[in-house]
Amino acid sequence: MYRAFIYKEKDEYDLAIADVTKALKINRNDAIYYDFRGHLYESKGEYKLAIADFTKAIKIEPKEASYYTCRGIVYEEKGNYDLALSDFFKVLEIDPNNATHYHKRGHAYSNKGEYELAIANFTRAIEIEPNEARHYICFAKMYEEKGDYDLAISNFTKAIELEPDNAVYYDNRGHVYKEKKEYDLAIADFDNAIELASNNKEYVFYMCRGRVYMDIAEYELAIADFTKAIEIDKNESLYYGFRGLAYYTKSEYDLAITDFTKALEIDSHNIELSTYVFRGFSYLDKGEYELAIKDFINAVEIEPNALKRIFDQLLLQ
Repeated sequence: MYRAFIYKEKDEYDLAIADVTKALKINRNDAIYYDFRGHLYESKGEYKLAIADFTKAIKIEPKEASYYTCRGIVYEEKGNYDLALSDFFKVLEIDPNNATHYHKRGHAYSNKGEYELAIANFTRAIEIEPNEARHYICFAKMYEEKGDYDLAISNFTKAIELEPDNAVYYDNRGHVYKEKKEYDLAIADFDNAIELASNNKEYVFYMCRGRVYMDIAEYELAIADFTKAIEIDKNESLYYGFRGLAYYTKSEYDLAITDFTKALEIDSHNIELSTYVFRGFSYLDKGEYELAIKDFINAVEIEPNALKRIFDQLLLQ
């Protein structure tokens, strides 16, 4: 089993699973082994096998709350919210004063769109652990999903007060300010996220700030941020796509085409940016009509709704 733990740390899940399976042949009644293998299957996205292992662990030790929690999390990842809630209810029967269990049940209710029940559970989690930032984060994300941006900001702010060095929390709040079109506040939050980021993870925050600069027509600043993101992570198609869009908006079509082409080389089915559409318009504005038509055809084949985007953009020409 020790070797299995090492394999897990190295993300060599198949080798870890093989070792745990051998251990289970020797001792089929060890719930911990089933639990550990369940986590390995979950890491691989093999949810059916993960659920089977957590269920076996529960049968062996039916009063161990963590096994219900683990199975509930997998059910939630699969979108089976009712089954997840059933497990989280069972967990709270066993361990009724654990804030984490209320947090997870609230999260499942939130994903189901049952916001009042989610609020009740998050509130209980905060009553038990008032200084735990993650409870406020779940509150904030739920309110953001509902479009209650002021309440989302209030909860993100509380989380930041509790963990002022957490870059992700500033990023989260910055997105809400962007939705509210409070661009200066959004930029300030992304500035903080970039400053606090560690392990070269700030490339995402550069992209986010760049998108705000796009919204306020500060295209050079946007290009600088997308370029910075690319320098850190050269294999993300979105960064090239967004920079291409900034170049296109500035009528720098050759640079736009270069970036759109790179984005498509990395991910030829990227729908978020309609990369084929905008490369097509770049060709169109350059008078390269055959290449433009080819890109428009590719766009519609990948995303039928792209036809509307093409017509809408033509109306703006």
